[in-house]
Amino acid sequence: MKYKGYKGQILTVDLSSGKIDKRSLDEKILEKYIGGRGLAARILYDEIKPNADPYSVDNRLLFITGPAAGTLIPTSSRYAVGTKSPLTGGLSVGYAGGHWANKLKYAGYDGVLFSGQSPKPVYLLVDDNRLELIDAGHLWGKNTDQTEETLKAELGSGYEIASIGLAGENTVAYATICNEQHVVGRAGQGAVMGWMNLKAFAVRGTGKVDMAVSGDAGIKEVFSLHQVIRENPIRGLFRDVGTTGMIDPINEAAGQPCYNFQKTKFPNVSKINSEIMKPWFQRFESCSSCPVACGSITKFKLEGADYVTERIEHQSLGSLATNCGISDLPKIFEAHDLCDKYGIDTISAGISIAWAMECFENRSEERR
Repeated sequence: MKYKGYKGQILTVDLSSGKIDKRSLDEKILEKYIGGRGLAARILYDEIKPNADPYSVDNRLLFITGPAAGTLIPTSSRYAVGTKSPLTGGLSVGYAGGHWANKLKYAGYDGVLFSGQSPKPVYLLVDDNRLELIDAGHLWGKNTDQTEETLKAELGSGYEIASIGLAGENTVAYATICNEQHVVGRAGQGAVMGWMNLKAFAVRGTGKVDMAVSGDAGIKEVFSLHQVIRENPIRGLFRDVGTTGMIDPINEAAGQPCYNFQKTKFPNVSKINSEIMKPWFQRFESCSSCPVACGSITKFKLEGADYVTERIEHQSLGSLATNCGISDLPKIFEAHDLCDKYGIDTISAGISIAWAMECFENRSEERR
């Protein structure tokens, strides 16, 4: 491969026939589209027929990485999932972090392109050169966390699992794909995955990714990038409270969606801001090779039950809390946790609920 960082090939998986092949990546295309969203758009443009129904064998689902994934370059451990969206009818590419992208690169692949529809629920196993579609009947009906726990118990250590929940299985148009607390959301990638009868994608790899600048020189250059991030004051804020630190200034500027967008300033913002949330944050977690460490685990108790989940971020908080007129943090945390487990987009879910609430209120007002 001319360019470092790439493995130079993607897998193609025809779920209808069960056939798995390897396809080389064109270096001229890589020069123009690099990776992630750009490369996904080009591959899907070539693959998907005009006017294709998102829920048909004419659609495709593409997991793709970039050339920096799997290296020590900071903030690079992300993967993209692209498809024709059942929600918008257009091309959609969503992202997630964590360690999943690195494992795919270490297995020797830049991406995986799915087509067709399996006659029964399956999951794809990629373990270096072991490529297999495995029956997932025992996983169908499980939430994302249950699916991940079951597969890790069956397969052993070292695997990263991306899966759908009940929303994806039922082709909810804004269903997500989840990997630990990392979520590909917004436009229904999980719904297409569910239509394909693809429950999960488990990957483990033992290879490596070469950088153009190697050895001590490469480590020195990468370290300088880490230092730039560590010395930026915003890094500390993102680590401590994530994007929820923005809710106070945005609310003050009258830019916070409230009550199904009927208002733009939430009166109870002091009950749900990042300072109030801090006591629930238990520990911080980082995606691979990232010095920001903005992932946070939240622990709370509700109605006698203990919950351990990911930290809610600003957009989800705005959708499930302020846009629904709710300021009970444990209830908001629970709603957020349920969305992740069912594999449903938090933003679209909250907006749908807020719309239904306003419809009910208007209907009740008419009856008076």
